[in-house]
Amino acid sequence: MMYANKIWKLVLVVAFALGVFAVPALDADAQTEYKPKAKVTTLADVPLIGMAGRKVIIKHFELPPGFVGGKHFHPG
Repeated sequence: MMYANKIWKLVLVVAFALGVFAVPALDADAQTEYKPKAKVTTLADVPLIGMAGRKVIIKHFELPPGFVGGKHFHPG
């Protein structure tokens, strides 16, 4: 029984260490792939009629071959 507890503690320590050290390293590799060379043209940036404080934004993106976009989200 004591041996099983030690194994579980070791597994938890190793899992924690992987989470702390390996995951950020993997993310760093992803950052080296990022190529921020998209050409962005804003086609419209106008108020949304009938919705105070809201607006419509329309953009055109030209992405070169091999482009890798960063993390982002779309509100609304």
